[in-house]
Amino acid sequence: MDVPEVLDVIKRVTGAGYRLNHSYTIFRWNQGATGLHMGGTPMRANAQYRVHNGQMFSPLTKAVFPLLPCEPDDGCFAAIPGSHKSNFPRPWDDDPDRNLPLRPILAAPGDAIIFTEATTHGSRVNTSGRPRRTLYYCYSIDWMPDWTSQGLTYSNGIGELLNAEQIELIALKSGSGRQTIRGSSEETSSVNSGHR
Repeated sequence: MDVPEVLDVIKRVTGAGYRLNHSYTIFRWNQGATGLHMGGTPMRANAQYRVHNGQMFSPLTKAVFPLLPCEPDDGCFAAIPGSHKSNFPRPWDDDPDRNLPLRPILAAPGDAIIFTEATTHGSRVNTSGRPRRTLYYCYSIDWMPDWTSQGLTYSNGIGELLNAEQIELIALKSGSGRQTIRGSSEETSSVNSGHR
């Protein structure tokens, strides 16, 4: 959650304070795929991309960490280049095989793929039968509540596993729907109840 090289990028593109908004894992096997979603159109207030005076701005940015080597036929992460800047809707449906501009993004364990949530993304279809296992960490500007609609919550005892800096990284700076996470030092921090 707090890889310094990743957080350096997140800090630059949020242009302000940031936090770990949510995280999840994806497992895919034979014929599994993540349908394409997002893109510059229609514009979503919390998942947009812009550049002003040479400064990139992305209020919702993801870091993808593959846990296994993943080739295109393994159903690797994929995106449509430039789609975060599009002013036109995608003319195809969400099927990865029907979207010819979709490009596989190859990465090995230990690599990170960082992208703005405004980019049209998903995965290739897994045709190899080998598993794809990937971790996703989504960072947002620090006042954005949990962006997911899945009602995910913190695991019991998570505060005991985090240091003070990590607890601060998940803290919601303002807003509602907060719960308290207690760290091993007994310090508390209010955070959004939608976290893991």
